[in-house]
Amino acid sequence: MDMRTALIHHPIYEKHDTGDGHPETPRRYSVVMEALREDQQFWSDLVEITPEKASKGMVQAAHSGQHFKRVEGAFENGYDRLDDDTVISHESFDVSLFAAGGAIAGVDAVMQGEADNAFVVVRPPGHHATAERAMGFCLFNNVAIA
Repeated sequence: MDMRTALIHHPIYEKHDTGDGHPETPRRYSVVMEALREDQQFWSDLVEITPEKASKGMVQAAHSGQHFKRVEGAFENGYDRLDDDTVISHESFDVSLFAAGGAIAGVDAVMQGEADNAFVVVRPPGHHATAERAMGFCLFNNVAIA
């Protein structure tokens, strides 16, 4: 029995700019995607899924309204980071909604039987953020949202 793997990705993930020297860089996305594409047999067996943005309601199922607003307005309010490790840029909020949407798409693909498992190539990552704060490079907790 062949395992079907969903690959969830979106080129917008490269638009979350963390600046020079930050370990969570846009190159993470491009390097992973290039490596996957190198093996054409493997690539052709993947179920490619382009995610949608997670809705405000989906994000707020795991995060407070205050946290959502803080992340949404941070860059426009003059912030370039949400904590010491979590750097943001002009596109970061939008990208973070697609990142949460990617995690949701992965869970949906498995639960709906489109795939047996999913590999979600998202940025910013999303497993450290708490309900009330960004943390460890993560604006939102994509895992909790999904």
